[in-house]
Amino acid sequence: MHCSDEMSDHATDFVQSPILSEVKDFKNHVPKCSKCGKIMKPHCMFFDECYSEKFYRKETIDSYLELADCCIVVGTALQTNFALRIVNSFLKKELPVIEINLETAIDKGHNL
Repeated sequence: MHCSDEMSDHATDFVQSPILSEVKDFKNHVPKCSKCGKIMKPHCMFFDECYSEKFYRKETIDSYLELADCCIVVGTALQTNFALRIVNSFLKKELPVIEINLETAIDKGHNL
């Protein structure tokens, strides 16, 4: 989790979610930032958000993609544009893409 105030200097200070046994009031429990008191946010992508370097290291990942010679896809339906773009870039360059999913999300190439 991280502070929902993404403009703060401590917004990338990630903390572990509260342990369930430590939560005293399940109906009214909303984790608060220990530094500013604002609501904490799970570290996940919501539908109205986009990938950034600050939270998801997007530019760093893009730079690694230039050097990679294989892509391993694990546990995703490839419903986000960023993940799908990564897989398609490997397929376009005819580089190996290994998918480990219960159901295939990649409809190109040779699926096992």
